[in-house]
Amino acid sequence: MRRLLFGLLILTVASLAPASAQSVQTEDRATQLLGTWSCESIRHSLGTWTFTRNADGSLSMKNLFRTEDGLSGEFDDVYRLDSNSGQWEWTSLQPTRPGFRESGTAAPWTADKWIFEGQLTLVAPEDSVNFFPTVTRRLRMVYTTLGDLAFRREFEYRREGRWVTDSASTCKRLST
Repeated sequence: MRRLLFGLLILTVASLAPASAQSVQTEDRATQLLGTWSCESIRHSLGTWTFTRNADGSLSMKNLFRTEDGLSGEFDDVYRLDSNSGQWEWTSLQPTRPGFRESGTAAPWTADKWIFEGQLTLVAPEDSVNFFPTVTRRLRMVYTTLGDLAFRREFEYRREGRWVTDSASTCKRLST
């Protein structure tokens, strides 16, 4: 009888324990982003996004883009799975704008949508004539699966109490 009760106790405790980062990774879709993608934004910027896995297990994404007006730019993103919380942490920087930073967190990508909630921070350069040296806005970044070979990524901001899409890109796989 004691063995039966002890066995039930072990099963109960095991069912309450959070999933390990290892089991999260096996069902997480984030690694499906690895490779190179051709992307077009709703403002007709064209980009090449390349996702790679780093030695520490994090994912990096380099977004090289050209606007409709011919201006070139780059965004560098890092996605890191926190083994303690089981949450993904995301950071985006723009090399030509040192005061630009987007960041957020999300649960593992196990459904059609992967939603990061965080903030955009813009710090004006010291020599700037700017009444607001630092601006912070809440943001949401949403990845949506469009089949095995495509996805959409949207950036949303809070406006009048609701999330409103500010920018978005649709991406198609070029290589793995």
